[in-house]
Amino acid sequence: MTNEEAVKFHLGQIFKKFPNDSAVAASLYYSRESFRSLCEDYSLALITLSSMEKSSAKSARISEYQSIISDLEAEIRIYLARCSDGG
Repeated sequence: MTNEEAVKFHLGQIFKKFPNDSAVAASLYYSRESFRSLCEDYSLALITLSSMEKSSAKSARISEYQSIISDLEAEIRIYLARCSDGG
C-alpha cells in the first residue's frame, strides 16, 4: 500500500464513523501527528478485528479488540469535538 493509499484508507475509516466531522478530521489528519497516529491505530484495530472475526479467534480476543476500537472511537470523538469548538 502506498502512502497515498494508506492516507485514503485511514481517513476513509474515520469518515465512515464520523461523517459529520469529515472536514475537521481531514484537517487534523494532515496537521496533527497525534491525530494521524490515532487514526492509524483505529484503522489497524478495525482490520485486526475483521480478520479475527473471519478466523477462529477466541471470543475473548475479539471482545478485547471491540473494546480497543470503542476506546479509540471515544478518543477520536473527543478530539473532533475539541477542534470543532475551536480548541
